[in-house]
Amino acid sequence: MPLLARVFIGCALIFSLPSWGQGLLTLLVPSPLTIALTAGQWLMRDSQKAYYVRVESTAPTPAQARAEGFKLAVSQAVGTLIVAESEVKNQQLVRSEIVQYSSGYIQDFKIISETSIGSMTRIVMDVWVTESKIADRLLNVSKTEGAIEGEKSAVQFQSNLNQLTSGDKILQLILNDFPYKAFDLKASKSTVTMPNRSLQIQIPASIAWNKEYISALTEALEKVRQGKKPNYYSRDPDWASVIEFKSKSDWFMSYASFRDNVKFELLMQNLIQSEPRIKLILKDDNGNPIIYQCFEYQGLANKFYSRPGLSSTDHQFADFGIYGGFSDQINLDVELPPQIDQGRLAKITKVDLSVVRGKDCR
Repeated sequence: MPLLARVFIGCALIFSLPSWGQGLLTLLVPSPLTIALTAGQWLMRDSQKAYYVRVESTAPTPAQARAEGFKLAVSQAVGTLIVAESEVKNQQLVRSEIVQYSSGYIQDFKIISETSIGSMTRIVMDVWVTESKIADRLLNVSKTEGAIEGEKSAVQFQSNLNQLTSGDKILQLILNDFPYKAFDLKASKSTVTMPNRSLQIQIPASIAWNKEYISALTEALEKVRQGKKPNYYSRDPDWASVIEFKSKSDWFMSYASFRDNVKFELLMQNLIQSEPRIKLILKDDNGNPIIYQCFEYQGLANKFYSRPGLSSTDHQFADFGIYGGFSDQINLDVELPPQIDQGRLAKITKVDLSVVRGKDCR
């Protein structure tokens, strides 16, 4: 699969939009059935900064109309991150997925009118959006004693649940390309030796995070995190899970803090439990494989994911570490049996290196 095309939307700016992604622009334009009736503005409301806008939305059901209106209000307030991924096999598009993520929170809303238009429902409502309170696990405090604002709490719960699950999807889309697009792996000049009457080919290589991939991964963590702080006390942690990370260009480590373990488990499943291996194929001039071998490399179990000297889970203030600045020099020794066919051996001219999941080596 190709590395994900990423589009960041906010403040009327569009970045990194490839030519094939022009269709994504339609996602940024409000549907004719969902429009803003007023210019949005940031105000102080209930001692909190909130973005106010009046929206009109038409949909088959009142619930759908409200949901589309909320989506437009949140997008206008804090912008939307769009990640698109496609998979092509045998020149056929077999999968295409687009995920939208916004970090806004529905603070409050008020239905101004609700009318039926044929089989559709048109709703006009005032919506107030603020930054998500999910980091504080606080959805709503009723304005009067002895009351529960059930409708508002339901909307706020669904708004935050959508935010969390879309964040999971954003991260998973990027992890789908791991480790295939995650590393730059380059072979150097090989050496042929003959220990114990067998033939050995020694292939030095360099391996490091691919700059585009590590940038996509760390940016995703930055976008979907609920907090920015580490856990200082392991016995009484402030967060359920904390990811420590840094891209190639960053000077210092950053933190992505979460109230649950979902993001941490996604990283563990894809980066550790997938058992990445270095796959080596010796080929002839026409690209035909002659010798195939997979290598375990300890760096793929910890060094590429953490600061030097630490394993991926050996961190004082975090549960997982991703160190984008790491690179290493390795040696791959290919043992050939004494009875190898001389004709096959003579044809070997090329070295092909890649990083794959363990299941691809079985």
